[in-house]
Amino acid sequence: MAWCMAPEIHERWEAISAGEPRMTVDDAFAQEGPSTPPGLFESGFLTAYGSTRPREDFCEFAAMAFAQPKRLDNLAGRHDRIREKRDLLVDTYYTVDPNFEFFGE
Repeated sequence: MAWCMAPEIHERWEAISAGEPRMTVDDAFAQEGPSTPPGLFESGFLTAYGSTRPREDFCEFAAMAFAQPKRLDNLAGRHDRIREKRDLLVDTYYTVDPNFEFFGE
């Protein structure tokens, strides 16, 4: 929903992982599992499925922000592109609702 309500972030989001290969949905599902595909976090993606489309990438970040905020913070502390996307995600939610509370604030 936030992705649809804030179209001004689309280009900024895509620019963070610009030049990184995108997977097809079929390829992404084939790679999902208990281990992370090599280079995924360095490319700025949390999941193989997130690498299929910017909207799906945003949704994967939102899912982790709500369900596993400490894990997202940990990954953001180790990977610049993930940190940039996490920060943009938070900014987007605050734009939609300035009183929004994130990460157990």
